[in-house]
Amino acid sequence: MIKLDKLKQNGEKITCLTAYDASFASIIDQAGIDILLVG
Repeated sequence: MIKLDKLKQNGEKITCLTAYDASFASIIDQAGIDILLVG
């Protein structure tokens, strides 16, 4: 949450993606996406 607060304070955009399984979640995590929804 601290990282998200810093991004917001700096006016940076926050990225969020949804993964439908663990293998896709792993790929998204490696890409450096800020928020990952799994399910």
